Amino acid sequence: MDANTTNRIHMAIRGTPYRSYGGEVPERARNLMDFLTENYGFYDVTFITIRVYNIFLLAMDANNRMLFIKSGRHPDLYRNEYIMGRKMWEIDHEHFLEPLYYADSGDYFFFANEIMNGDSLQRMHDSGKLQALPAAKKMGLIRDLYKIFIDLKKSDVVHRDIRLDNFAVINDRLFLIDFQLAVSKSNYRELESMTASRLHGLGTRKYRRKTFQWDDAYSLLKCMQFIGCPAPQYRAEYKRMYRDIKSYIGHDVIISSKREHPLHRAWRHFIRLFIRKKPKNKS
Repeated sequence: MDANTTNRIHMAIRGTPYRSYGGEVPERARNLMDFLTENYGFYDVTFITIRVYNIFLLAMDANNRMLFIKSGRHPDLYRNEYIMGRKMWEIDHEHFLEPLYYADSGDYFFFANEIMNGDSLQRMHDSGKLQALPAAKKMGLIRDLYKIFIDLKKSDVVHRDIRLDNFAVINDRLFLIDFQLAVSKSNYRELESMTASRLHGLGTRKYRRKTFQWDDAYSLLKCMQFIGCPAPQYRAEYKRMYRDIKSYIGHDVIISSKREHPLHRAWRHFIRLFIRKKPKNKS
């Protein structure tokens, strides 16, 4: 895999929670790379980075598709991302990526889908590309967001982590990605590996409805507000879609079945106050 491709993907998934190992590949990742080559026939397997519970790789499969691979220690996460992502892809091929592989047994657990050449809404905003988009293209993204709302509405899936980082813009089309922590509306059961502390931050304060409570319509509306109406000629259409999404808030709400222990919550507040009051070093 060429260096430009590897660097592009590394930039796409890099953030403050990530650690880059440069040319050094951890033993756990090397063993996984060997496993994927021997058991799935993947080639050009490339280590990208590692997160708290995910190893990120790139690879090519027998059909010459470039894969984006996540792997870690919790089989339910990779099984869930495949199942939930596939439910949405079967509803709409144009706004969701097709899940291709997963493993939830044996020595290694992973999920893989085909990686596309795109960028997230968050990075487009940070780089100024979103603001510079022509009004017609920006309105196209709004229409795609509305179509994603319609798809989620008629599905049995609640994504729970809808935010700018989880929207990919590929060939001027908007895709919702990363269904690892999605759940069923009709039969909500919390993922085995999710702890109350991890659920506390899921969705981020800016985009979730409440702490320990998720509503995709609410999150989508926040993202729509962030993009905004691109031009006066689109105002009526924008308002119509806005009102439709807003009217659905409260219909598909997931309330966490796990909550923080009061002592954990008190400790977290104490740490936050301590950091806030800690005097800054004067140079």
